[in-house]
Amino acid sequence: MSLSLCSGVTVTQTEKFIVIRIGSTGHIPCKHDDSTYYAVLWYQQKKGAERQLQLVAFSAGVNRTDTEEPFKARYNMSRPATLNTTLTIDAVKVEDTAVYFCAASKAQ
Repeated sequence: MSLSLCSGVTVTQTEKFIVIRIGSTGHIPCKHDDSTYYAVLWYQQKKGAERQLQLVAFSAGVNRTDTEEPFKARYNMSRPATLNTTLTIDAVKVEDTAVYFCAASKAQ
């Protein structure tokens, strides 16, 4: 008998679905459980693009965030603590409908 163990970071997005009224502000929270994974990234996947993820925003540490150019006008990432982040979308539009993924990495 052999036993193999593997460990890694657990990333949690507590809400499976978030419904936001058009024109309102939406907040998508995310957390992970390993402070050595200090890079956090947000990706967007549009319907019909199952194999395509677009980077929305990333963070290299607490309060150190950047949003990619196509999203800068209305998307904002906050990261007040190492293990917690929120993606905020201002003035939500129908075009914002997508799956949003949060990821954590040790890479800088």
